[in-house]
Amino acid sequence: MKSVIALLCVVLVLWCTGCGDTPVGDSREEFGKELDVSWTSDVQFPVDSLGNPDFMHATGGHLIFAEPRNERLLTVYNPTFGTIARMLPKGRAANEFLNVHQIGTYPSDSGASFFVFDNFSSKIFVYSLSGGHFTPNLQLNAPDGLMSFAFLTPDQMLGCAKDDSRYMRVDTSGCIDARFGDYEAFKLTIPVGSSLLQGLSISAAMPDRQQRYAWFSFYGTGFQIIDSATDSCRIIASKMYAMPEFEIMSASAGSYPVFGQRTPIGYPAVTTDGRYIYALYSGHTLAEIMQNRDMAWRSHTIHVYDWEGNPCLLLHSDSALKTLAYDNATNRLYALNMTDEGLYRLVYLDMAEIYRQADL
Repeated sequence: MKSVIALLCVVLVLWCTGCGDTPVGDSREEFGKELDVSWTSDVQFPVDSLGNPDFMHATGGHLIFAEPRNERLLTVYNPTFGTIARMLPKGRAANEFLNVHQIGTYPSDSGASFFVFDNFSSKIFVYSLSGGHFTPNLQLNAPDGLMSFAFLTPDQMLGCAKDDSRYMRVDTSGCIDARFGDYEAFKLTIPVGSSLLQGLSISAAMPDRQQRYAWFSFYGTGFQIIDSATDSCRIIASKMYAMPEFEIMSASAGSYPVFGQRTPIGYPAVTTDGRYIYALYSGHTLAEIMQNRDMAWRSHTIHVYDWEGNPCLLLHSDSALKTLAYDNATNRLYALNMTDEGLYRLVYLDMAEIYRQADL
C-alpha cells in the first residue's frame, strides 16, 4: 500500500487539464442492500497514541498500526488488556527497515503472524505471536517484479506484476509458476498500466482449500478476484467502474503517465473476514483532494463483496473513516475516525450484529 502513497505524492504534480465532460462512475448503484451504521469507540485506546498512520492490520486479537513517518514504524495494540507497544525501529543498516510499504497476513500453523514489506530494501519481515508479544522470526527477500501482493501459503505469493503480465504467482525463492492477465482489459498499456493501476492486495482460503486473491484499485474504481488452484490461476471477477484519466508525458528515460484532475480515487483500504471483502470507497477526484489531501483516505462508505465478486452490502458510516482491519478473534471490523481536536480514535463494528441487521 505504501507504493500508493508514494506514487500519489510524486504524481500530484498534476497535468492540469480541464475537467471535461467525462463523469466519474458510481459503483454504489450495484448494491441492493444498504445499511446505516454507527461505530463504537474503543475507550481504552488513547486518542493521542497515534500520529498519522497509513494503515492498520488485525491478527490474533491485536491491532498493528503502520506509521512510516515515525522512528518506530509499528504500534501494536491489544484491545483485551489495553496495552500498547512500539516496535520495528527505523534503521539504515543493511538488514533494517527504512519504510513500511505493505503489511498483511502471513499464513502460519503456529499462531497469529503478519508480514511487513520494505520496498526500499526489498525485505520482508515476518512477526509471530509468542508469549503475548510479536517477535520477528523470519526474514525473506521480496521477489523481483511484484508491486502489491498477498501470501497464499507460507512460501507462495500472488500479486501485481510490474511488467509482462497483470499478475504473477511466485514462491519465496523467486521461482515464478504463473503469469496471467493483461492491462488491455483496462485499455492501458505497459508501463502505463502498471503505474496507474496500483492498489491493495488481500487473500483468503476457500472451503475447498483453494486460495483466492483480490486486487482493489486505488486510482480509478475497480477490482479483480483470482482463483488460485494448484495447477492454474484464473480471474473469476473483474470490474472497473471508473477509469483513471491521464496524459502520457515523454522524457529521456521514457514515457510516464501524469494524472488528470478528474481521476477518481477508488479504494484506500481493504480487509476481509474470509467470507466477505470490506473495501473503503473514496469516490473523490484528484482535483478535490488537492484542496484537502485527507479526503483521499477518509470516507463514509464501505463496499462489501463476497469472494465471487458479488456486491452484497453498502455500509453508510456516521463518521468519516480511515483504514480498515477485520479481527477474527473478536469478529469486529475496526477503523479510525477523528475527534473534534483532529486526533485519531479507534472504533469498531460488531459484525455479528451487522450480519443480523443486513440479513446476510
